[in-house]
Amino acid sequence: MGQNDWKSLLEQKEELRSLVYPRGFFMTNDPNISAQEHPFYSLWNRFEQFGYAFYVHPKQKIYVHSGEKLGFVLIGHAFDPVSESGEYREEKLLENAAEQYAQSETAFTAYFNRWTGLFALFVFTETGLRIYGDAAGMYTVFYGLNKDYVYCASHTGLFGDVCRVSFDPYIDRLIHYKFYPLFGKALPGDLSPYSEFKRLIPNHFALYSNGAWTVSRFFPTADNALFALPYQEIVARAGEILSESMRLIPQKWNRCAISLTGGCDSKTTLSCANGSYDKYSYFSYISSDSEAVDAEAAAQICKLLHLPHKIYTISDSDADYDDIDALKCIMEHNSGCIGANNANDIRKRAFFLGVDDFDVEVKSWVSEIARAYYHKRFAKTNFPKTLTPRYATCLYKVFLQDRKLVRDTDRVFAEFLQKYYLPQDFERIPWYDLFFWEFRMSSWNGLVITGEQQIAFDIVIPYNNRVLLQLMLSTPVEKRIADEVHKDIMRQRNAQISDCGISVVNVKHTEKRAKLERLYLNTASKIPF
Repeated sequence: MGQNDWKSLLEQKEELRSLVYPRGFFMTNDPNISAQEHPFYSLWNRFEQFGYAFYVHPKQKIYVHSGEKLGFVLIGHAFDPVSESGEYREEKLLENAAEQYAQSETAFTAYFNRWTGLFALFVFTETGLRIYGDAAGMYTVFYGLNKDYVYCASHTGLFGDVCRVSFDPYIDRLIHYKFYPLFGKALPGDLSPYSEFKRLIPNHFALYSNGAWTVSRFFPTADNALFALPYQEIVARAGEILSESMRLIPQKWNRCAISLTGGCDSKTTLSCANGSYDKYSYFSYISSDSEAVDAEAAAQICKLLHLPHKIYTISDSDADYDDIDALKCIMEHNSGCIGANNANDIRKRAFFLGVDDFDVEVKSWVSEIARAYYHKRFAKTNFPKTLTPRYATCLYKVFLQDRKLVRDTDRVFAEFLQKYYLPQDFERIPWYDLFFWEFRMSSWNGLVITGEQQIAFDIVIPYNNRVLLQLMLSTPVEKRIADEVHKDIMRQRNAQISDCGISVVNVKHTEKRAKLERLYLNTASKIPF
C-alpha cells in the first residue's frame, strides 16, 4: 500500500489511528512537525524538554528528571530488581541515576545496568545528548540526521511518514529477495530501511554532539566480578534477580498475566513467581495445532500448582475479525514495511485487541540469549574463533541466489563488526553469544515486540536485564546447551515445576532441520565470492 493509500485508510477509519505505532515515540529538534497531522492526528502527547520536542503515543508513559546541568527523559517502563531493596518507580530511578551521574559516568553505568524494562533513555548533558536502550533492545530505538535536524523514533515508519525519506535501494532489493522471509523479517547490521537512520545496538549508547552521531560501548566491562562467581552462586543470584522482578511487576501494573507454555523459559519464569502467585493470572492460547501442546502442558503445570489458567482459542479464519485487512496494513507499517506479517500473527493481535483481562503480559523472551541459541540451531559445538562478515551473513539469512546481494550484505556486516566490536569485547562473552544478543535478538525479537505485540497491551520481560544475562552467560556453554542453568534456577525457586516431568520441546528445531542449516552454514560461509 502506497503512502497516499495508507493515509487515506486512516482518514476513513479514525478508530484505527490509535493502533498506529503502538506505544511509540518520536523526538526531534525540527520545528516544522505538526502534532495534528498524519500520523499523530492530535492523539499523541507532545511536550518539549531540553530543546527537543517529544511526541508520545497515548498508551506510552514518559518520565522526566531535570537539573541545572543534567536532564533525563525515560520513555517506557523500567525497574531495578538487582539492588537489595528493589525499585519500581521510574521517577526514583531517574533521581538515583542523576545522583550516580554526578559522581561519575562509571557509577551511572553500573547503576543503569541493573535496570529491567522496555524503554528509551535520553540523557542530556553539557557535552551533548546520549540515548540508551534496554538490555536487549526489546523497545527498538532508531536515530539519525535529516536536513541537519536530529530525529529519534521507536518505529522506522515514523521517519517515512514525517521526514518523507525514501527506502535505501539495498534494503528494497533485500526485502524482495525470494528467501528473505526465512528466519523472520529483520535487517542486517544496524540498518533501518532508510540510510539516514540507524538502529541503536544493545550495550551501546548513541551520542549526538557537535552536529554528528557516534556510538560507544558501555557493557560488558572487562573487570566485572560477576564472571568469577562459582556456578551455584550464579544460579542463586540469577534466581534472586528473576524472583525480585516477579515481585516488583505487580507493584507497577494492577492486572498482570503470565503467558505460559511448557517450555524451559516459561517454566523458569513461573518458578520465579513463587511467593507472588496470587498477584498474577495465567494464560495460554491456541491459534494452531502446534500451540495446543504448549497450552495443555501449561494447563497441567498450573493445575499442579493450584493456579487458575485460561486458554484462549483463536480462530484461523480472517472472516471472524473486523477490519482484518486494515489491521494487516497497519501492522506492516508498524514494523517498517520490510515484509508481510504472518497471517496467524495478525489474527492473534486482532483477537487480543478484544481481550480486556489484563494490563500487561509477562513474556519470557530474551531468556534465549543464555541458552546457546546457535549451538542448538545448528546442532554444532565448535564455531570459528573469529566472526567474519561472510559468516555473519550466513547466520543472518539463507542466500541461494543473487551473489551480488550476498556481497552487499557482507559489506554491511563488515562495517557492523568494525563499528561495534573490538577483539577484547569477546574475551568475556564469546562472539556467538554476544552477536546473538546484540544483533539477532534485537533486530528480530525487538521489532516483533515494538512493532507488533504491544499493539494490544503492554509487555514486560523479566529476563531483559544486563546483570542477569551476564551472570547466565558466565556459566559453561555445555550447561547452557543442556539448559542446566534454567533447570537449576527452577529447582531452587520451585522444585515442583522442575520435577513435574512436563516439558515441551520446540518442534521446529528438528534434527533434520539442524543438519540442513549446518550444511548450509559450513558450505556457504566458505564460498569465496
